[in-house]
Amino acid sequence: MIDFRQAKFLKSSVDRKSFLKDRNMVVLIGRSNAGKSTLVNTICDNKKLMKVSKEPGRTRQMNYLDIIGKYYIVDAPGYGYAGSLDFMEMLADFFDYARGKVKAIYLLLDPLRELKNDDFDLFEMAKSYDLTIKIVFAKSDKLNATLRRKAMQVKDKVFTNHEVFFVSSKTKEGIDELRKDLSLVLN
Repeated sequence: MIDFRQAKFLKSSVDRKSFLKDRNMVVLIGRSNAGKSTLVNTICDNKKLMKVSKEPGRTRQMNYLDIIGKYYIVDAPGYGYAGSLDFMEMLADFFDYARGKVKAIYLLLDPLRELKNDDFDLFEMAKSYDLTIKIVFAKSDKLNATLRRKAMQVKDKVFTNHEVFFVSSKTKEGIDELRKDLSLVLN
């Protein structure tokens, strides 16, 4: 398994001039304040690796992490925040440029919130690029049995045939399983 604790912040990019495509990578995408940066910090066991903001829409670039000099984890800007950049346009440009190197998208969803059009638009966009999409229900420590069943119903109804992870940066639920999956996908 890859030792994600060795991860180092490499760079931020907003366009083809600065996007990278020299290594296999995975991309973490989700609504603003879904917990992407916090999850990256938890996966890499380093609370100071990625800056975590309480304000939605603060991440405005594709943030690359170097993973043992061989792979990238890319923390994408959040979508769905009214003041944010044109996320879908930048993401389409990124997917075009990095074609063949993006091994999977991990779509972070907050199971306490209803899915919105932006969630479906992003899902459809990823499918149009024929990318592997994995669903990550973040903040699972906030789910009781009823809410967990409801999240699984959403998965079964909307995201059939997609692998699902329930994770919590607070309790570490599902983090080892996610690390193992990331290692398999990147290799």
